[in-house]
Amino acid sequence: MSDLFGMRSTKALTLFNQVVGVKVLEDLDDFIRTNMLEEQDAETEFIQLKESFLTLMDAKTNIEKAKEQIEQLKPINEIAIELTNIKADLFQLEKSKETAVYWFAQKGVELGEKELEKCKEELQRLNDALTDLRDKEEKLKQEERTISISIEKDEVGSKIKDLEKDIRNLQTLKDNRSRKLDDYNKIAQNINFSTNPSEEIFNTNRESAKQLKQSTQYNIDVENENLRAFKNEEDKLKQDTEDLSKNYKNSSRKQK
Repeated sequence: MSDLFGMRSTKALTLFNQVVGVKVLEDLDDFIRTNMLEEQDAETEFIQLKESFLTLMDAKTNIEKAKEQIEQLKPINEIAIELTNIKADLFQLEKSKETAVYWFAQKGVELGEKELEKCKEELQRLNDALTDLRDKEEKLKQEERTISISIEKDEVGSKIKDLEKDIRNLQTLKDNRSRKLDDYNKIAQNINFSTNPSEEIFNTNRESAKQLKQSTQYNIDVENENLRAFKNEEDKLKQDTEDLSKNYKNSSRKQK
């Protein structure tokens, strides 16, 4: 690699790596001329080397910033999906309450069980979608690792365009995550959860969401049980009415 950059020795390459590590760019012109360039190198070669180095540093810095922003938005997708599911459950429960006495009395427990099965299927679909998103995220991480290796090997010329492309892709992913955060905030406001949460508040919201979902399911179960009790009471009243009617008819015959 020292031959590639026209450096006098491996010591010069080590000094160069130290400069990159701490990103000390002051007096870089004199440093490169004094410690790393061969005496016979022309000024043009020096300028080209400097421009390649600065371009690579800018690209690497942008990659690091994008990666950090993505990490900060990473958990939002999962909770947004969970809250969307909870919102759908709450909406369905509200509708069920409005028509419970008439609808469940006619259709019975079977329809309630079918509705619950639909919710489970929807939850599975959302889980599958989340798994797909995680796979795509892992693929992006692998691509980032490949780029990092290329940078370490100093394949500057062929990788600059790839870096620019990856920066655009990461920016798109960041924008998507930002939209997910907006969706999360809208849903969170509807169920009185904190918006733009920290990691601690996010974890608290996730636990609260799980509890809310369990409470919603419990309310559905209680509503089904009440409807079963109502149906049993209705059947009992019908039977009592029939028994009284028979007794009355029998008494009337005896009196005659």
